[in-house]
Amino acid sequence: MFKQVKVLFLFSISFFLFAQPAKYSDSKLDLIQKEGLIRIAVAKNYPPLSYQKNGSVHGLEIKMGKALAKFLQVKVKFFPMNLREALAALQDGKVDLILSGLSRSLERAQKIWFSRPYLMVSPAVLVNKRFLPQTKFGDVFEEKPFLTLWDLKRIPDFVFGYKKGSVYEILLKSEFHSHESKGFSNNQLGIKALLNGDIYGFVHDSVYLDYLYEKNPSWKNRFKLLQGGSRLEHICAGLPFGAIYLKNQVDTFILEIKRTGQLDKWLKESK
Repeated sequence: MFKQVKVLFLFSISFFLFAQPAKYSDSKLDLIQKEGLIRIAVAKNYPPLSYQKNGSVHGLEIKMGKALAKFLQVKVKFFPMNLREALAALQDGKVDLILSGLSRSLERAQKIWFSRPYLMVSPAVLVNKRFLPQTKFGDVFEEKPFLTLWDLKRIPDFVFGYKKGSVYEILLKSEFHSHESKGFSNNQLGIKALLNGDIYGFVHDSVYLDYLYEKNPSWKNRFKLLQGGSRLEHICAGLPFGAIYLKNQVDTFILEIKRTGQLDKWLKESK
């Protein structure tokens, strides 16, 4: 009787170890190395992380993807797409990895795995100065200055813009739910609406908005860049559920490019 129980127990353990659902892709790294290719989803236009120029892709995450492929001893192919498409492609097995300015969130963590963060950014907002209260010389300076995104809560009729599906949509709907906000299908439409005066401020991460602000010096007369204070977003690579060995290699890669200063060098070059 004892031997029968022991055999049944060992059979159950073996079944659990070797009969996992297919969606938990333990062998993802083996497949990448067998094919000699890693397929990476990147953003279509998200400078300085990823952007297209003269028919090819450039930016920090492109440099990362090429170096990761070299580390894994495989070739790399980039697939520019929006984030919604990237998440679907990863889940369907059409790409192996996402490097797309991907912020970690609980909602996304229900669908994919995240690597260690390789960037820390804060929410920020590019504001049309015309819609900020002006304090003239000689007035009583009792009101606090507008220094961060959160200070805009003091302007009840302020109209925000955001990219649909981004973590900043969630932020505005949870933290600024009494304010009007407008969603756009991509960043370019949001920035265009800001330039046209259709919205008062466009919310995105500090790296992206700082890049635009510095690349367009004439904007400094019309707009003000407000950071998000102490709140931080973690930018990570996205991986398929269960890709344990691939995640281990990606995490090791990220730790090393941060430790050696290579990541900072790439970011500076991409700006």
